[in-house]
Amino acid sequence: MSDKNKEKLIQQLKLSQPQIEEIITNHIPAQNAKSITHLVEWLRANNMPPMFQEMEHPVLIWTVEANGNSHHILWGGNDYLSIMIGSSLTPQYQEIIRAKNMQDIVLNNLQQCSRADGGHCDGCHLPPDVAGVTDVVLGREVKNLCCGMYITFDNPSAEAVECIKILLGL
Repeated sequence: MSDKNKEKLIQQLKLSQPQIEEIITNHIPAQNAKSITHLVEWLRANNMPPMFQEMEHPVLIWTVEANGNSHHILWGGNDYLSIMIGSSLTPQYQEIIRAKNMQDIVLNNLQQCSRADGGHCDGCHLPPDVAGVTDVVLGREVKNLCCGMYITFDNPSAEAVECIKILLGL
């Protein structure tokens, strides 16, 4: 699909305020769609329905509220979704992650600062010349972390979806 056609499709979808299931069914490859559909069903069953909201650039976003944090599901017109789990990564939170043996999947999906790769971030809380923060997460020093402290799963596998459910339940 050309960039012009993607933008046109996104604009049409924004006007209709689509349910996330529409995107999953019509635009996500089958190998990921089943796991993501199960996640959305789980969210709704646990009183965390994804609420549609609009962004300024061509990305559709749904917000999920859980345990006082906002979490996001993003679709940018490609054949994938990103699921962003907001986290403070407190010592207690990290201990539960260890106890559930999820440290590798969490460490592999920590959101990196887009400035570290020369990108731009409108929502960054850091000074303009700073590209992310350095922190110790699950016993490992991690550099260039996004100041929002998100765990971001792009096109999550079935294993990642199970991890997301646990993280949202914490």
